[in-house]
Amino acid sequence: MGKKRTINIQTRTDKNIQTMIYHLYLINDKEKTFHYVYATLMEVLEHELYQAEQCWVIAKSVGKAHIKKGEYMELVKFQSALIERGLEVEIKKEMI
Repeated sequence: MGKKRTINIQTRTDKNIQTMIYHLYLINDKEKTFHYVYATLMEVLEHELYQAEQCWVIAKSVGKAHIKKGEYMELVKFQSALIERGLEVEIKKEMI
């Protein structure tokens, strides 16, 4: 007849399951003022003044700045609020 094929199915243990962490990034915006951006980060994300200023400086220098990490649905709410206020932001995922 033919050869029998054996399929080996492995189950994943908790050690093998990868956890997803999501990051919210502020994208450099050449139109919004320094004051507007850091005030918005303070209002929406409850950043301290120093933290909000640093995020703005990093975004201007590098092109984007990490502004928050957390669960996806939580970050979507922050993303929507920031977009409503005219800022460009994106969510990226990382596997750990």
